[in-house]
Amino acid sequence: MGHPVSEAQQFVGGLSEVEVPARLKAEGYNELPQSNRRTTFRIVLEVLREPMLALLIGGGAIYLALGDLKDALIRLAFALMAVAITVIQETHTERVLEALRALTFFSLVLVIVSLIFVNRSFSASLLTALLRPNRALVWVLMSVSTILGLTLLWPLASRLFGFGPLHADDLALTLTAGAAVLVSFELLKPFWRRRLLS
Repeated sequence: MGHPVSEAQQFVGGLSEVEVPARLKAEGYNELPQSNRRTTFRIVLEVLREPMLALLIGGGAIYLALGDLKDALIRLAFALMAVAITVIQETHTERVLEALRALTFFSLVLVIVSLIFVNRSFSASLLTALLRPNRALVWVLMSVSTILGLTLLWPLASRLFGFGPLHADDLALTLTAGAAVLVSFELLKPFWRRRLLS
């Protein structure tokens, strides 16, 4: 184990050209793992291989062989419902990571915009700072809104960034969290102001 200062100094300039390929080979790229998405057909095949489904179908076949058509059809209906519910749930699960990636991006952008609002002025309140004309802020907000809209709503950009669809409840939750961050930062302003002045 080396001295902490020398290790820290080693990384100030970044990795050497020799270290980059070695790290890349040992650890891979700095990205979230992307599994191959399963198609609906593949999910159905996996569900049909489940032992519990075979048991339901087998029970239905036994009732049919014994001549009880009503109980056989009930068991087969339950088997079909189980397949349908499982396929729907598994299909939704496939999209969770993509939706989470989009929600994280949206949340980070809102926090950054909140920081911009709060940092406009340490001496004035948020409302006062917002009412003060500022062309640069208007351009920043328009640019951020346009980029957010394009990356989240335009299918080509969403695929490029690996974003899944965001639903109204996700957006509402994120906007509420962004507003809470903004209010929290605004409430902390007097404490930060005192620290800066001392």
